[in-house]
Amino acid sequence: MSGACLLKTLGYDEHSDVAKTELAFEVDGLVVTSDGPSVWRIDVGLSSWRLESKVVLNDDDLKMCAHIVARMAPVGSTARLQADAHRAGTVFIGLVLNFEDTRIPVNLVSADIGCGLTLVPVVDRQGRHLTEKPGDNKEYHSYVLACIRRSLKRGKIAEKGLTPNEFLKQASAFYGDSELETWLHEMTYVLDSVGIDYGGDVLGYIGRFCQSLGSSGNHFFEVAVDKHDAYYCVVHSGSRALGAMVYSAIAWACRATADGYEIATGALAEFYTRAYDALNKFAKLNRVICAVAVLDNLGLETSAHGLRDAFKKSKLFAPAVAECPDDPAVMELMGGLTHNGLKSFVNDADRTVMYVMSKGAIAVSRRASSAIVALRAGEGCVAFTLVDPCCPWREVPTAQAAALGYTPVLEANGGIVFAGHGAGRTQSATQTEKQSSFQDLEEFFEQHDMVGNIAPGVLGDNPAKAYKPSAEILQHLPLDDACTWSYLRTRVAHKEGLCYKRHVVEQCAAHIQATDYEANRLLALVHDLNLVRGAVPEDEMERRVAKRDEVMGQLEAKYRPHIA
Repeated sequence: MSGACLLKTLGYDEHSDVAKTELAFEVDGLVVTSDGPSVWRIDVGLSSWRLESKVVLNDDDLKMCAHIVARMAPVGSTARLQADAHRAGTVFIGLVLNFEDTRIPVNLVSADIGCGLTLVPVVDRQGRHLTEKPGDNKEYHSYVLACIRRSLKRGKIAEKGLTPNEFLKQASAFYGDSELETWLHEMTYVLDSVGIDYGGDVLGYIGRFCQSLGSSGNHFFEVAVDKHDAYYCVVHSGSRALGAMVYSAIAWACRATADGYEIATGALAEFYTRAYDALNKFAKLNRVICAVAVLDNLGLETSAHGLRDAFKKSKLFAPAVAECPDDPAVMELMGGLTHNGLKSFVNDADRTVMYVMSKGAIAVSRRASSAIVALRAGEGCVAFTLVDPCCPWREVPTAQAAALGYTPVLEANGGIVFAGHGAGRTQSATQTEKQSSFQDLEEFFEQHDMVGNIAPGVLGDNPAKAYKPSAEILQHLPLDDACTWSYLRTRVAHKEGLCYKRHVVEQCAAHIQATDYEANRLLALVHDLNLVRGAVPEDEMERRVAKRDEVMGQLEAKYRPHIA
């Protein structure tokens, strides 16, 4: 068992083969009192915390959140619920807490370690940033959607011809060529510690998890345009199954020790910090790998140098680069902003450090940082940069911050911005699925002048019903402080689309069978035919696949030479 292997590796005494789970989540003697509009004071004996919320909480959610804060956050700290916050089981998406480097609540992040967003410019081989042409672009966008689908691995139904390791070294160049070996050394340490058999080839093993978004949560690949009509890839994903395996091991180890309720302390906290940094790097690398794979399929620029150069020259971010050209944090959109995990900010002048743990939320320094907040599909996302050279707070990897020996503090005196990472769910995927049809999805995409894949697993993410309107999120973003910002509008939206519910697959198949591809040939590219095989008669499926391949061949001849 990986958890038992981890305890042995870290030098813990032998433990029972059965991990003990702390079932009583509530903290005895907890009292919650209002301390102003959307602000509460949480008291347990002589200890107290502050909770600030940008969403309205019912009594049950307030009670649950208060117990999470009292159990997990340092005494005297402030917990914050962002505008996209919503409850998911025993955690809140959109929650930001302080933490201590010696005591880490790993279950708050859970399996989705390093989940975040990355923005990559769409550039041709001549270094020109592609822009949307006036008029009807549905044909080109449908072609791009088909290229996205054939570029990314999806569960066990990967398209043929994929080479998972092909783009890894190129993606690592976004962070500097020297970091790849260092990162692989750290990943080797992590895999060895939890007893994962990678067959002696750590790079090959990691490659199994590359070039895929994953089917869990709201992970997606979009192509969007900024206010200058320039195209960008917007990639949202986490550390894939690698993060889930490591989380499973350390969660078991936490429950099997006196630490209880998946709170890592001592050697477990030190391991989690190193493991998190390594997995977070993988998540960032993989998002770039996904973007590069798609750009390669489209015949566009894939080199790190070419993409970074285009990024610096873009109208969207050029002012930030010009104001603070030597600060690498300005380029963090390329590396990707993390929503789920550990953040460490240091003030070198005062020799202080502030540790932040977020679940579905962002924390960025005002010194020189970039951020992306995903809105619902169709509305796209908001990208912005904060550049204040006078701000003393900079972000560093958590393991590095702990090694500095700085004094921990609970506030950064306005030097750090907290915000939600996305639109936030209004209801569960199951509820949305019951209230939606695939016709609803097609009508929504048409209404928002975009193309989105029609597949069984996207029904529960119907943007019209599943997510909050962007207006509720935008008013809470620090756009007045941003050096530059842009509202990126979705043009192409792809999600993995896998679904194991037979009735949903059949519902999708029925919708596809009712569609006349002769009347609308582009729907042959929009419909995810691979994911309804077995639910459509074989002879009809063959006709539809042949039509898809015919249309794809025509568009390949039309667009690839033009943009190559």
